[in-house]
Amino acid sequence: MKARTLFPLALSGLLLPNFVWGQVEVEILAAPDHVYSFEPVVVVAEARNEGPSGIAIPTEGCSGEGAYLEVGRVGEALEDAHPVFDCVPRRLVWLEPGGRWLFLQYVAPGAEGEFDIQAVLRSRGQCTGQPVGPHRKKIEVVREDHLVPSRPYDCWDGEVRSQRIAVTVVVPDSEVDVAAAGFLDRIQPSWRNNWKYSLIGNFRKLLDHHPTSHYTYAAFAAFGDFPAMLNAVILQPDNPLNPWVAGAMAAGLAYRHRPCASPYEERPGGPPDLAERYQRVIAAYPPPEPLRDYLRQQELEYASEDCPKKSATKQDDDAHLYP
Repeated sequence: MKARTLFPLALSGLLLPNFVWGQVEVEILAAPDHVYSFEPVVVVAEARNEGPSGIAIPTEGCSGEGAYLEVGRVGEALEDAHPVFDCVPRRLVWLEPGGRWLFLQYVAPGAEGEFDIQAVLRSRGQCTGQPVGPHRKKIEVVREDHLVPSRPYDCWDGEVRSQRIAVTVVVPDSEVDVAAAGFLDRIQPSWRNNWKYSLIGNFRKLLDHHPTSHYTYAAFAAFGDFPAMLNAVILQPDNPLNPWVAGAMAAGLAYRHRPCASPYEERPGGPPDLAERYQRVIAAYPPPEPLRDYLRQQELEYASEDCPKKSATKQDDDAHLYP
């Protein structure tokens, strides 16, 4: 299953010389191989520095920059799974020779069919964002520029792609799923044309009428927040995606409650026993080993953070998000 692809960025068909300070390899470590219509595929991938020198890489990204997923039907061109106009990576990490960094991302391929998913890491030599990880102080600022809102850092320059993995999306055909699909057809006949927003918009109706349908599970996942994921797992305890969703929920909660979280991130919500319910669900569905490795990486990352002084205003807290 492992594959390696190393190549620099191209400009007008010409390869740029001296494009890396160290070679990078990307590999998808784990993902479910089949889901039902519109359900998420949670992907754990890693980047490794196979070169002789340390390098900085962006850990997140979109719109063709940073670390992201591409998806497409088998035999067709792949596209950025989360394209956002003019966005930039927000975090950077330093990899020593032989070092690795894990990524956790997800994508919902669609209604039905055979799909390929590929992890991509792309950087143009200068990155903006927040250095993270135990070696973050080795990441060097290129220059201080009052015209640039975030300081640019020296980063690895190039593009690398993982192996493609195949995922099968199946239309659910149980009685409750057929009824849920028919229900959506009646209240919004064109819902499949913009399925994500249609599922979110009709979420409450699906929950009231068809709580155990895979379409309701997909609607919970489309929301992407912790209470929605928690309810998805509780209402459908036998869904094979539960270990993946519970692991993603654990990752999100770990970020929210990290030592350097702002008071606004730490603020609890919901009923008093909500935290206990999260922990029960996470304990009941142990995630796959690569996802557990990602959670352990989070612990090390957050333990190494230099926390800014907690401020009294939301504006001040937002200012700490930028280097």
